[in-house]
Amino acid sequence: MSNQRTKNQHYVPRLHLRKFTSDEIGGKVWVYDIEKEEFRTSTVENVGSQTNYYSLKRADGTYYDDIDHWLTDIESEAAPIYEHLLQGRMPLGKERLTFSLFLATQFYRTPRRINAAAELIGRQIKSAVDGILTGDEKYAEIIADLEKNPLPNIDIAKLKRYSAQSRNYELSISAKVGLEILKFSEQIAPLIAQKHWEVRQAIGGHFITSDSPVHAATPPRPPGDARPLNFSDPFVQISYPLSPTRMLFITGASAPSGWVLAHEIENFNRARSWDATRHIISHVHDDQIMSRSKLDGHRRLQLRSPKINPQAKARVRR
Repeated sequence: MSNQRTKNQHYVPRLHLRKFTSDEIGGKVWVYDIEKEEFRTSTVENVGSQTNYYSLKRADGTYYDDIDHWLTDIESEAAPIYEHLLQGRMPLGKERLTFSLFLATQFYRTPRRINAAAELIGRQIKSAVDGILTGDEKYAEIIADLEKNPLPNIDIAKLKRYSAQSRNYELSISAKVGLEILKFSEQIAPLIAQKHWEVRQAIGGHFITSDSPVHAATPPRPPGDARPLNFSDPFVQISYPLSPTRMLFITGASAPSGWVLAHEIENFNRARSWDATRHIISHVHDDQIMSRSKLDGHRRLQLRSPKINPQAKARVRR
């Protein structure tokens, strides 16, 4: 058995991407690049992935690959259940919980959500640092100690000016710390499993996917109700395109089942396009993808996060 590690690590499972390949383009997928505003064809191996995406480099140059191994195991267990869903067979018991974990990890493992988590952690750290620099008692204690016992190369006057103007510094934190968000997958999986599941079929159109395939949202609430997304909310709706013709729809209560008509397909595809970090994926060259993406472009720019790599930093400005 080979001990060679996997460097090309997918944040969109290959299991999912393979359902959107087309024989007409040699078993590849069509990919729309939001940043470049262009289409290209790609193999499953070369889309929705990045070198060492989940792996943490140790001081000795080796990698900690446990996260990638964990996700690979989840995908392996979910694979036969995925096929059952495409056949209209609904999972129960342990199988449903297994596939719920598969969906939960896909919800959190996207570049945008991982970077957003890193930025939040960075703000929390910066807040703590600010408290040390400007906190009355602690700050006064530190300054008094330095004045009594001066340290080489420490300019007390400069330190006072620096701490009084904390806006002058910027905290950089590795985007890798955002991987911490994956721990929530095991918490929301049971909540997903308890909801009502059904597979719907597209009529008069096709479903697309993206580098953020799991869409979760709450129906519009009254003005002033700004509660964040909560998977325990019975009104949360989750959709996941299983293939160009099948959509897994999950909600807190049973809803009209069966077909998804053209105007509803457009709504589902719009959600996938909006959630995308950079890539929208389809089995055909779909010009509507470009139209949707450009329409949402000015809003998406506010959410797009940089590519994660070992040197990437989530810069937090106060």
